[in-house]
Amino acid sequence: MICKNCHHDAGNENYCPYCGAPMKKQTCPNCGAPLPPDGSGCYSCGWTGRRGASGSASFAPEVSSGDRGLLAGKRDGAARDDEYGPPRRTTGQTVMCLLCGLAVLASLGVTVYLMLMGNMFAAEGGALDPTTMLPAANGFGLVSDFAALRDFFVGLGGEFTNIFESGELTAAEMSAAAMLVSRVTVVAAYIFAAAVASVAAIVAVIRFIVGMARGRYFNMASFASVNFAAVAVMWMMARFGYYGNAVGAGSGTFTCMILAAAACLVCMLGNLLLAGIWFFRFGSAAKWLTNLGIFASSAVCLVFFPFSLSSEYGNGGAEVFGGTVDIVADAFAGGDSPVSVFGLVFMIALFVLTLKYVFTLPFLVGKTASRLANTFKFDGYKDKGFLFRSIVLLVGAVVFVVFAIMYFSDRSVSPSAQFYAFCVGIAAMFTFSLINRFVLNRDQL
Repeated sequence: MICKNCHHDAGNENYCPYCGAPMKKQTCPNCGAPLPPDGSGCYSCGWTGRRGASGSASFAPEVSSGDRGLLAGKRDGAARDDEYGPPRRTTGQTVMCLLCGLAVLASLGVTVYLMLMGNMFAAEGGALDPTTMLPAANGFGLVSDFAALRDFFVGLGGEFTNIFESGELTAAEMSAAAMLVSRVTVVAAYIFAAAVASVAAIVAVIRFIVGMARGRYFNMASFASVNFAAVAVMWMMARFGYYGNAVGAGSGTFTCMILAAAACLVCMLGNLLLAGIWFFRFGSAAKWLTNLGIFASSAVCLVFFPFSLSSEYGNGGAEVFGGTVDIVADAFAGGDSPVSVFGLVFMIALFVLTLKYVFTLPFLVGKTASRLANTFKFDGYKDKGFLFRSIVLLVGAVVFVVFAIMYFSDRSVSPSAQFYAFCVGIAAMFTFSLINRFVLNRDQL
């Protein structure tokens, strides 16, 4: 007979002659659940004990919920025998799963409702129609105002034709075209976010029902993070164009971001309760603090992303967007361009990189928030860290900064405060990721 603990041939012995593990399946005298071959403890109720030669066991007092979860995993993330499976959650963990799941579902439900039936854009206390950016008394929803949305896309060709009907590219016509393009991108981001949030809501409901029925601990922070990222894409796209005020405080977009962040916070608090006193071990605390630092750094990059690259830029929207429009208008009007040919190349490169960050930064923040809320698992997993991803982000940010410095030099302008904050956020994220890599899978498993 092969020992399941050390994989040696134990013959017909009742106990393995190599490691001492019992060869016959043992059950916990406290709850009756199967015990692992090494006799380390019960995965179900958390009682531990060592077997003597007679096969009897002496048991210690019941351990905390964090240590009970610890018993389910192998040290350093080693694989666990599938015969025993993950630990069943305690009553306290069931309450945690219920509250965290309901918080996530509530945030997703509000987001989906406002996107499909309610209002995501507002300014000066009133709702806005994103297809016109004019006041809408009853708000605007993708389902409730589907006819208006369809007419908007059908009539785009006619609107562009009307803008350029004179045949001359004046500054006024370029500005009108830029405003129309900005509205199109905002509406497209709106549709994208609604699709992502709706799919996430459906999957989250299924995950919540299955998770509660299985009786195992689960965390739904990933769904809250996806919800946050989807809405944040809308927020970033509106700021990229000329409609940042439409997604400010008081808008449905801002409200949904706050709700998604609150749901992630509830999941994080539940994860800390799962850890219990295990949190106070060096590896556990260091890992959580570095995960917090990674998340905070990514949030700084998102909130303070330099849409205004230079301190001299005072117009709405992204400087690379509005500046490019002005340069093209001046070029067609026969005026002097404010930048050289190389400066225009730098601006176009920054334009492409800025668009990339509009879509990637929200999901980066969502990913780091999910990591923070899932710091403690105790299920035999091995965390691979965030270092590789942070290196990729650092390289991309270095390219962005290099082009920005060339742009500053060409135009003889100084960097904005947002630019400095973005650089500090990227550097801090890499630093925390590097420290995080050295404390992974120590003590907390």
